[in-house]
Amino acid sequence: MRNSKVALLGAVALFVSVVPAASTVGAAPSVKIVRVFFDSPGSPDTKTNNTSLNGEYVAVKNMTTKAINLKGWKLADAQAHVYVFPSLSLLPGKTVNVHTGSGTNKATDVYWKSGNFVWNNDTDVANLHQPSGARVHLCKYPNAAGGVKVTGTTATGKYATCP
Repeated sequence: MRNSKVALLGAVALFVSVVPAASTVGAAPSVKIVRVFFDSPGSPDTKTNNTSLNGEYVAVKNMTTKAINLKGWKLADAQAHVYVFPSLSLLPGKTVNVHTGSGTNKATDVYWKSGNFVWNNDTDVANLHQPSGARVHLCKYPNAAGGVKVTGTTATGKYATCP
């Protein structure tokens, strides 16, 4: 009897260790980073002005069919510069742009109010965290170990599209 209990417990332990929790299998993030505009046009990064600072931004999208309040969510780079979202209801399928410089927050655009550029022009990682601290999405650019290629240059600068 003892050997059959041990065998059964061993089989259960093996099953539990190889089958991930159902909630993590293929789970897509509810909110994700869709683009990072990291190299704004105009003045070089050594000479800041608000127009150029606001040309640097991260687009964050609600991927669900319900509004999500982003209050307390965090956006951070690899050097631990952190933006904390104010109370903002991000509607289903909608995007909010987090600009580096100053401005008046609205449903489509919020402002970090940094006097310096945040996103590196060569390589960086944008991380999106829930208020609990759990990371829900990240975007590495350009083409750095699992990252994405720079996907375009527009009149507003260089950007990376995130998977």
